[in-house]
Amino acid sequence: MADDELFQNEMEGVEPLKQNKKTVLPRSAIDHTHKAVLRKHAEHEKKADVNFLDLENIEMVDPGDIIGNKKPGVQNGVYKKLRQGKYPSENHLDLHKTTVKQAQKQVLNFIDDSRKKNYRCVIITHGKGVYSKTPGKIKSHVNHWLQQIPEVLAFHSTLAKDGGSGAVYLLLKKTEVKKQENRDTYNR
Repeated sequence: MADDELFQNEMEGVEPLKQNKKTVLPRSAIDHTHKAVLRKHAEHEKKADVNFLDLENIEMVDPGDIIGNKKPGVQNGVYKKLRQGKYPSENHLDLHKTTVKQAQKQVLNFIDDSRKKNYRCVIITHGKGVYSKTPGKIKSHVNHWLQQIPEVLAFHSTLAKDGGSGAVYLLLKKTEVKKQENRDTYNR
């Protein structure tokens, strides 16, 4: 028996479900619900333990290595502009003379603070760690962490003028406020 015949035999006597009329919510109800979900998500994130970022089993990079990563959906042209330092940096974090544990907390706080201020491009100076007991230790951790943090869309080692292979440019996700500003601009 052919697949079509089998299907027809199995579907014999089946009637379509009656469809209920759709309920159309006013835009304000949708916005209110969306905001409530966002608030709940933000509260959950604040309660999340800082230790979701690995402190062990990090792939070590050499002090002079160029590091970078872009998440799916980031356009190649945007990533290229980031690599070329064409986005103005709006905030800066220097991790020199910090322990790995301190750096972990500072990186998360820095990204959170930058997003609260609606910054999109920031710089983290991690140093190269050339003279450390474990060369490139903080740099290796930062490289690994930035790939795990959902708010970081892309990062890349900076140009020499901004620290070279001892620092990274970060492109952060737009906040809901920034997205709304963009919508308002385009809807005028």
